[in-house]
Amino acid sequence: MGWVVNTPGTVVWLEDDTGRTYPLTQAFRRFRQDVHDAVGQEFGHASRDAGFIVRVRGLKAGSKLQLKAVAETGVHVLSEISCSTLPLDPVGAARWLFAVGTPLADMHRRVPQIDEPLLGPLIARRQAVWDELPLEGRALGQLPAEPAVSVIVPLYGRIDFVEHQLIEFSRDPGFQQQAELIYVIDDPKLLDSFPALAESLHRLYRLPMRWVWGSVNRGFSGANNLGVRVARAPRLMFLNSDAFPQRPGWLKPLLDVLDRHPRIGAVGPRLTFADGAIQHAGMEFMRREELGVWVNHHPFMGLDPLLDPHAGLTRLPAITGACLAMRRADFERIGGWDTGYLIGDFEDSDLCLKLRAEGLDIAYLPDVQLTHLERQSFKLLGQDEFRTRVVLYNAVRHQTRWAGLIDQPVAPAPLDA
Repeated sequence: MGWVVNTPGTVVWLEDDTGRTYPLTQAFRRFRQDVHDAVGQEFGHASRDAGFIVRVRGLKAGSKLQLKAVAETGVHVLSEISCSTLPLDPVGAARWLFAVGTPLADMHRRVPQIDEPLLGPLIARRQAVWDELPLEGRALGQLPAEPAVSVIVPLYGRIDFVEHQLIEFSRDPGFQQQAELIYVIDDPKLLDSFPALAESLHRLYRLPMRWVWGSVNRGFSGANNLGVRVARAPRLMFLNSDAFPQRPGWLKPLLDVLDRHPRIGAVGPRLTFADGAIQHAGMEFMRREELGVWVNHHPFMGLDPLLDPHAGLTRLPAITGACLAMRRADFERIGGWDTGYLIGDFEDSDLCLKLRAEGLDIAYLPDVQLTHLERQSFKLLGQDEFRTRVVLYNAVRHQTRWAGLIDQPVAPAPLDA
């Protein structure tokens, strides 16, 4: 990355130490205020897009790369750098890439050209060995022989919410009769503490459960997919570790929706914050023109549940993955959760769009309500500018995958309960 300002008659390019040349015509160009202030009077409009980022293939660590120009006075070497290696870890590589300054409003143009072609293969490379890695786990207590639903709960960052969930589950006879509870450890730092905690909680609450560890951190989507690998039920309930039922009997109405409505691919309940305000009453897609991306939007967040306009089972564009029920057959048909997003974001809406692409509806059932503390473990990753650029990266990937579907309006429509 760098900057260059040249007159129309001057040709500039990059050249490595083997003589290979790389034109700047395919570079991502951007406005550099500092350059424009310095040379704008001399070069005029030519200084508007002085900044550039270019993706060059085939260089090795230690290679020299020169910025050259040819004019009437001959060939000039304007600058030279020595190349270093990019981290193989996708998050480490993203931190390096996103530190290369680009205004947030230009990230939607930059990501497909610069970032995705680099980070996408690194993410795929990391995941290529997942199926070969050993699994570790244990079943505690006598799980149902033929469970009606497998409840899959990924664990990352913290495990203190598990007891609160078990308190609610142990008070729910329907849960104990129907559900196979699976905790997926997705953080190596939890491996030393969670197995012992699970043992003690099982002795205390006498609730059967299973835990599994897949040798590496796989992210939200990968952890859910791993949970499905060990699940035995024909229906799946994906549940965040910081989501808690507010009363017994919450599972059955959601499962009944799947039984009565074969065209519904996924159904989710209302989620509220700890203070009782709505956190989730369905999702929609909202265009952020100033950023050039579509984002997931919770239109009723913060309102009193009495103001929820949905009186019963309703078809909506998407629902959150914090509490989502679906059939295993549909899960397998669409290939499960997509693991190509960086760290997180958009994975639940991606799943919903996969189902919609197969002609299935997404449903919201406000009759069932859980409390959701909303991404408590995810906040451990930080809320800095890097996190903002991760969201933009994922938003671009999401809208590129679902161009032609994400912008199709889905009017909320009541469905037969």
